[in-house]
Amino acid sequence: MVGRWRDAWARGVAAIAVIAGVVLGLPSVASAHGGTTDATNYSSRVTDPGATGLEWSVSGGDSLLRLRNSTGQDVVVVGYQGEPYLEFRADGTVWVNIHSPARYQNTTRYATEPLPQEADAAATPEWTKVADDSTYSWHDHRIHWMSPLVPQGVDADPGLDQRILGWSIPLRIAGTDIDAHGELWWIAPSSWWPPVVIPGVVLAAIALAIVVRSSPIADGTRWPATSRPVVGLLAFVGAANVVRVVDDMVASDAATGEQIAVAVGTAVSLAAIAALCRSAWRGTGGGHLALVGAGLATMLIFGGEATDMLTASQITTVLPVWIRRCTVGLSYAVIVPVTVVAIAAARHFARHHRPHDGRSRMGESATQPSE
Repeated sequence: MVGRWRDAWARGVAAIAVIAGVVLGLPSVASAHGGTTDATNYSSRVTDPGATGLEWSVSGGDSLLRLRNSTGQDVVVVGYQGEPYLEFRADGTVWVNIHSPARYQNTTRYATEPLPQEADAAATPEWTKVADDSTYSWHDHRIHWMSPLVPQGVDADPGLDQRILGWSIPLRIAGTDIDAHGELWWIAPSSWWPPVVIPGVVLAAIALAIVVRSSPIADGTRWPATSRPVVGLLAFVGAANVVRVVDDMVASDAATGEQIAVAVGTAVSLAAIAALCRSAWRGTGGGHLALVGAGLATMLIFGGEATDMLTASQITTVLPVWIRRCTVGLSYAVIVPVTVVAIAAARHFARHHRPHDGRSRMGESATQPSE
């Protein structure tokens, strides 16, 4: 029996090692968005569309600029070196110039990727179609702050809403040069603790009640009355995060490949967590260790990768912002009942398998003469 108990703990350790590999190896919901973000304190706003029939919007705070061309004319968005970058044609199609340096600079938030050989602002434009509905979204460095460090004014007083800069996007309509104008603002962040601490306190109280009001199986080798309710809590948090991921996919303008990466990464992560919960269901010593692994995985995969959402004032979502914050807060807070129950279970199993007079209880029974 002691050997089986030790084997169970070894399986739990192995399961946690698998979870670590999942955490390190899979793309997160946030990272799959490439150069964009869905949680920030920057807000970019269009103040002047430039011409009637140009419909602008910004998503992700300052991440993606969207234009819908309803002018009935061809509209060219000019790149950073004065080259034709995007062309919104009167027939509703949208085209990108593959020689425009802006095409490649816009793939990362701070234009850190080296330009390929075909990026040449002086080259004759070569167009490839990217949309058919008169609408296209792209990351444009002119509408956001080009540094991971906040501006000096924000650094001095981050709790104050303040204008960072004015920006413009040069356009060409029927041979006439015009500009669309906007502003970049810093919007003060929210407090991080309510969506984390409040659920944490509630879940801690639930866990303590579970421990106090439940008893191990009679022979002391299993305690499912503690593990199973926490598995239920983990399932609830997992379902909440599925809602968050679906909302993220619906609200964002990420490419199809990025959306697939998010969906696959989420599915594999949830499958790994579910496998640990299955091991935890029986309530053995190793099962409680697997429960710890499931809690840690939930916290790291669905909490850690979305920490910015706890404080960001600008979140890309079609749901109320508080729902997105709560899913992240719950992903952190669920580690509290997991820890409480795991500590109680560890103390119980340590007492149950503690050697007595140089022998374990199982060892004593094994050496009794048979009658």
